[in-house]
Amino acid sequence: MGTAYDQATKDVLRNTALMIGDQLVTTDSLGHYTVTISGVTCDKGTRWQIKQCNEEAYGKLVVRRLLSEARITINSNWKQYAFCESGITPCYEQRRDLYVP
Repeated sequence: MGTAYDQATKDVLRNTALMIGDQLVTTDSLGHYTVTISGVTCDKGTRWQIKQCNEEAYGKLVVRRLLSEARITINSNWKQYAFCESGITPCYEQRRDLYVP
């Protein structure tokens, strides 16, 4: 979750369709977006193979506007949220503002 901005002008991207990873997300009238990353982590192979498999599956997200080839790649920081115990603040939520080309 966060706010999406135009990378060049820093204007808020209101009601804009974005591809975040493989999900189609539309920002609201304030430029806010929400995306959910979920799945089962890899658990077979050596320690290195498991790490590599999980990084390939969850480590990076490509962000672009729909109908545009310009893109940015962001790190998901998935390890910080994968095995958390919820307390007062949900530990599975991450706020990230995006600056989209």
